[in-house]
Amino acid sequence: MAKIIVISNSKGGTGKSTLCMQFANYLVSQGKKVIIFDCDEGQSVMELRQIELRQDPGATLPWEVYNATSNSRSFVERARTMDDVYILVDCPGSFNPNLLTFFQNADAIVIPFRYDDVVVLRTMTFVKVLNAAHITAKKLFLPNYIGNYSAPYSA
Repeated sequence: MAKIIVISNSKGGTGKSTLCMQFANYLVSQGKKVIIFDCDEGQSVMELRQIELRQDPGATLPWEVYNATSNSRSFVERARTMDDVYILVDCPGSFNPNLLTFFQNADAIVIPFRYDDVVVLRTMTFVKVLNAAHITAKKLFLPNYIGNYSAPYSA
């Protein structure tokens, strides 16, 4: 059965798409089959894949990517029929109720964030929403920027 890992936060700019692609490349390097469902309206992963194909039309692609901005239920049903594959779900920078099926069926939710007041507050709100929706997947918090970040709002 497929493993579904959702990469999400209700705040944009936290590195969800970048993390998704890096994690996909890591899993492939470990001999795993990977499919990315790009659920972000901006379609960053799909767009970058198209750039790769234009630069090298004959390239061997390490993982597949699909536009999954609509009908998450059909994508989950399809994923559950696959064996030995990791499904990575790249979510938008807002909580989209249409994607609830991904969260309900996730084996894990990776929540990237950075240390600034706005992102931390939005991340806490996002987790409260997940808990209120009775999402039981393991939640993994990933600080992806640690340093001298000058937050626009300070306490």
